[in-house]
Amino acid sequence: MCPRRLRGIGAVSVLAGLAIGAESEVAVLEPGSYRLHLASVTNGAADPVQDTEACLRAEELADLGAYFMPSLEGTEARCEAKREPGPDPRKIDYRMHCEGDGFTTDAATNVTIESPQRFTLTLRMDSRTATESALVTAEIEGRRVGSCAAGPVAPSSGPDAAP
Repeated sequence: MCPRRLRGIGAVSVLAGLAIGAESEVAVLEPGSYRLHLASVTNGAADPVQDTEACLRAEELADLGAYFMPSLEGTEARCEAKREPGPDPRKIDYRMHCEGDGFTTDAATNVTIESPQRFTLTLRMDSRTATESALVTAEIEGRRVGSCAAGPVAPSSGPDAAP
């Protein structure tokens, strides 16, 4: 489970980005190529660090709240995601609860737009079955490194998109 457009931690991954304006303005992310650094921990054990690049297009970033909304992929589940309101336009926080055949998942994502060219995302996901549980925490940093490469490029599909 991760924001809808990032994939990388198996079925769960994240990608994020936004820009800051004045307090009364809405945060925005500048379109372009972003270098993503993902560090995650599963049940207390560090996972391999992932460094990737993704092209974030203007049309994908037009609604950052929708872009960063978490989703659970790769399994059948009934999920409810709720955006947590807050006073800081640079922050996007979601809580999500999913129920599937024999499992439940609760997740929280917190995105902070540090600048129009840098964002951070934190994910905490707790999944449980009758006999097992998995707690995944992930930290993602995205930095704009330039324009997207020319030519046909598959959309990133958000922070959950598979590389």
